[in-house]
Amino acid sequence: MDAEQFEFFKERYSRMSDEELANLLIGRHERLSDEANVALSVVLEQKDPAAFSREIREKVSDLNTQAQAAAQAVQKQQEHNKRARRALLVFFIAVAVIFGVVTFLR
Repeated sequence: MDAEQFEFFKERYSRMSDEELANLLIGRHERLSDEANVALSVVLEQKDPAAFSREIREKVSDLNTQAQAAAQAVQKQQEHNKRARRALLVFFIAVAVIFGVVTFLR
């Protein structure tokens, strides 16, 4: 392990707020280097477990709310796309019927 990298990450993480650490832990923990993971563990050991746990729960709740909102937006967009395709289909059928009637009456 690179001690210089460890110290860099430890210093950086020690200046972060609980919210920033929660974001780091939830969002990118598995992509951190070994030095960054060890530094994060050292910094987290110095935090108040109850307060940090509360911050994690709040962050997860916020992310779940955002995911639900995004899923609803996707569902609305899919429904809109379906209605638009149906409207285009009705329009082209109407055009075909009108064209057929006009052709037939000539």
